Amino acid sequence: MPYDHGSRPNRRRAAALLEILKGRLVDAGGAIEHATTMQATTASPHWRLSNVGGVHVYETSRGWDANIAFEELPVGVPTVIENAVPYGTPQEVLQSTIQNLSLRAEREKVAIANFDTMMRWFVFDEIELPVDPDYLAGIAAKLDAEGYTQEESLGRLVH
Repeated sequence: MPYDHGSRPNRRRAAALLEILKGRLVDAGGAIEHATTMQATTASPHWRLSNVGGVHVYETSRGWDANIAFEELPVGVPTVIENAVPYGTPQEVLQSTIQNLSLRAEREKVAIANFDTMMRWFVFDEIELPVDPDYLAGIAAKLDAEGYTQEESLGRLVH
């Protein structure tokens, strides 16, 4: 059975664990983050310690996983980030999570750009593409004015 981030007992445990781990943060001022996706590149400024709602640690068939769950993020910013690979022990996954939370604390020092619209991210052939949500309505109206049906318009938006 998959882990349920939304269940009340799991959320309570995650919030309690977060409070414990906050007391174990390390200096991450010299750390360098490597975003592996375009979505992570644009979302990471919002992934701050002040937005963390809890830390979910659980065992899977492949090892121990940890997810950091965020609250009050802008629309389009993912609310959960996971460790890249499962760890062999709970201690290893907790150490990794402490480092990740320490990076989130460093993010508090960086100003967030104030964009009027958040980009929507679409994945086509394993490539992430940002799309301004305001663009979608305009292009749909243009295709409608040119006489395209809704099916044809959707096909045009995909290609």
